[in-house]
Amino acid sequence: MFVGQSALHPPTFTKSLEANYLPMPRFASFTEVGPRQSNEDRLLLPIERDGRVLLAIADGVGGAAGGELAAEIAIGTLSELFSGDAELPTLFAEAVKRMQAASSQDGRYAKMATTLSAATLKGDELSVCHVGDTRVYHLRDGGLATLSQDQTELAELVRKGILSRRQAEKYSRKNVLLYALSPQNEYEIYSSSATVRERDRVLLVSDGVYTRVHKMQIAELSKNETDLDGFLSKLREMAIASGPRDNFTALAYEI
Repeated sequence: MFVGQSALHPPTFTKSLEANYLPMPRFASFTEVGPRQSNEDRLLLPIERDGRVLLAIADGVGGAAGGELAAEIAIGTLSELFSGDAELPTLFAEAVKRMQAASSQDGRYAKMATTLSAATLKGDELSVCHVGDTRVYHLRDGGLATLSQDQTELAELVRKGILSRRQAEKYSRKNVLLYALSPQNEYEIYSSSATVRERDRVLLVSDGVYTRVHKMQIAELSKNETDLDGFLSKLREMAIASGPRDNFTALAYEI
């Protein structure tokens, strides 16, 4: 339900995959360290294989050693193994296997974890697989639909009616994740889909963006900024002006 190329710090990809990345100006991105010592956010810039496009975002869990490595493994697995008929849940599971292998080699990484949100496009069908609290938005005209679901303690309490929206604003455990990809813990994949049309936008963001810039502001900005590069540039400016408290990252793709 709807409510009413500038890659500033591009991730590193293997040279063998570079030919698969889509030409500008269909996407734009940014990723910033914010006030943190390191950036644990990772992006997979859009790739197309066999007529199917993939884009993804991961946010390494900062409270555990190896969050940055977990995000790297998640994005790297998708980048390497994605194909026209690859099942995203299978790729998520493979990412976990690779995290388990890494943690078995170095016990410091036994509790590493990351969120992962991935979206595929084929024709007019947009499909999303998601674990954690990064988000996927579908933008059209002045409307915005959220295609992911925050898998946090706070969001679950609100969904169950235990906390009101007002109470949620003062809740002290806002960042506690119920699910993430990790070597040790179980996870649940949230899946969704949507039909897209020309000029629609798909926006993937980390919590460092959406906790500082409300989705209604994002929808209005997208409506007013017809240039995709300009849209992402102004979204970055808004996130900076709001006083970021974390890494903040976004990837936009225009149909």
